[in-house]
Amino acid sequence: MVSAASIRALRKAQAGVTALVRRDLSKFYAALDLTDAEAARDALLEYVPVIVNNYGEVAATVAADWYDGIRQTAGVRGSFRANLVVPDNTDAINQTIRRAVGDLFGENPDPETVLNAIAGKAEVYALEGSRLTITNASIDDPAARGWQRIAQEDACNYCQDLTGIDFDFEPTFDPHIGCNCVAVPNF
Repeated sequence: MVSAASIRALRKAQAGVTALVRRDLSKFYAALDLTDAEAARDALLEYVPVIVNNYGEVAATVAADWYDGIRQTAGVRGSFRANLVVPDNTDAINQTIRRAVGDLFGENPDPETVLNAIAGKAEVYALEGSRLTITNASIDDPAARGWQRIAQEDACNYCQDLTGIDFDFEPTFDPHIGCNCVAVPNF
């Protein structure tokens, strides 16, 4: 059983990653000339995947260290190290950008809506490495019996419905914008 304090620590680390993604993206976005929608789109297509992939690697590293630490704390026998899983979400990110930036080409562009749409999905993609690192380790680790999704207290109904279900395979975690659910191993 993973302690509530360990889960809070992982959730806090994930929230830190998403805050950094939003901070960096907001700074970059603020520097763009949004009156030139094409140039803004092209700059976002170049920069956002870099932000997401860099912070995705950070999230995966934190998750691997967290997994290894809770495994040791649980007194699990045998040796095992979680491998980093850092997916390349460039195509998905670029689709999100193209959809969101379309609003800048209209008669009444809403730059804040565009930023929020891109940042929300960028945060989800950046955390994917964390969740995949833990779910894959929970499946590959001979001492684990799979993993569970643990929702935050104020989670949506979807996340609450999936909380506590034992998974012994790698289904799609399927997070949404603002989701701070975590995957935890079952030892």
